Amino acid sequence: MLPHLAPVGDDDFSGSIAEFVRDGCEICCAVLPALDFISFWKQAATLDYRPKIMTVGEALAFPQAVAAIGARPTT
Repeated sequence: MLPHLAPVGDDDFSGSIAEFVRDGCEICCAVLPALDFISFWKQAATLDYRPKIMTVGEALAFPQAVAAIGARPTT
């Protein structure tokens, strides 16, 4: 699958997530600012996208960003 690029500050990742679900994407890698990743991750949960592996650079550089994501069930 080719990378899907979204503009920084984009708060609607539903199109990307739908594409990932449709294509059976189980590994998701991203470089996003913290607020963008939080939006992505919450929308992914809402749309039932649960990749087996998720790596993200930049967003998780500081403990405050990790805390802002909150708990998400893994099952």
